[in-house]
Amino acid sequence: MFSKCIAESTLHTLDPFVIEFSQGVGPRWYGLSYAAGFLVGWFVLRALSKKLLIPISVREVGDLVFCMMIGVVVGGRLGHCLFYEPSFFVEFESAMPYWRVLALHKGGMSSHGGMLGVAIGCVWFARSRAISLLAVCDAVAFVAPIGLCFGRLANWVNAELWGKALPLSMQSNPPWWSVKYPDEVFLPQWNGAAVFANERLLARSDLGLQQLIRDECYLGNTSIQERLLPTLTAYWPINFMQALSEGVIVFSVLALLWMSPRRQGVIAGSFCVVYGVLRFVTEQFRQADADLPSIMGITIPMQLSALLVIAGFVFYTVSAKQKRPLVGGWLHARAGA
Repeated sequence: MFSKCIAESTLHTLDPFVIEFSQGVGPRWYGLSYAAGFLVGWFVLRALSKKLLIPISVREVGDLVFCMMIGVVVGGRLGHCLFYEPSFFVEFESAMPYWRVLALHKGGMSSHGGMLGVAIGCVWFARSRAISLLAVCDAVAFVAPIGLCFGRLANWVNAELWGKALPLSMQSNPPWWSVKYPDEVFLPQWNGAAVFANERLLARSDLGLQQLIRDECYLGNTSIQERLLPTLTAYWPINFMQALSEGVIVFSVLALLWMSPRRQGVIAGSFCVVYGVLRFVTEQFRQADADLPSIMGITIPMQLSALLVIAGFVFYTVSAKQKRPLVGGWLHARAGA
């Protein structure tokens, strides 16, 4: 089902499965979004290579993208476990994959962890191919916003990483771009059960009230949806906000910067700074994990974003001291082999 816009807020009713062959088994939109990000990134890097804008051959582009895939998946998962769910390292289950760290199908990826994993992959790739590390980082940083955009859209499909609730003054007549989640029926603050007290459909079910309301909503029961919507809280559409900021805006800035050839490391440094600043800003509209520590209201994602900005200035400093050939400049591209 696609999300429905009924009266005011957008009600999330997206099915995470493209096709569900059996209970919990089938390709998910989440996985396809990652695949799409890598595929588009591969096409862009091939185009840069063919135009001789990066010192990486067309054949080597595939190897670089493979390193990126490993870095994103391994780094993203380990980063999530390390930064947000350290208990996963010691939790085991009776069903496959047994170790909670390996339970990727249950969600849990850190964008900052993915970046660290990709950075390690870049170091290995550059050394194994005897290519400038700064140039490799520039190439990867240039396509990274594409994957980040797809990743945030995947968060939307999975109805995860909610935004903060809109101000009370906006709850009575929330704007169309705000989001409401049926899963709110499981939260203690939901007080809409009385609306469904005399619902015959619900009375005949052996499921819990909240579970049945949620299931009927996702199955497309418009009667349930229309009655449920006014009882739910309207939230900031943080997934779309971060897809726009981390994906579209960051990529646009980098594309403008790379119109002309730049010192190696400038694009990577600019990505770190622009992404870090925008992520810090958008995190003001995202719900913080209540069980995770913060420093004077500065959450872990904000702290990691601040460190990323610092890393960006390190790139700038190192770049300024290098005497390597300029890279990029898509307005002045040459035809390559």
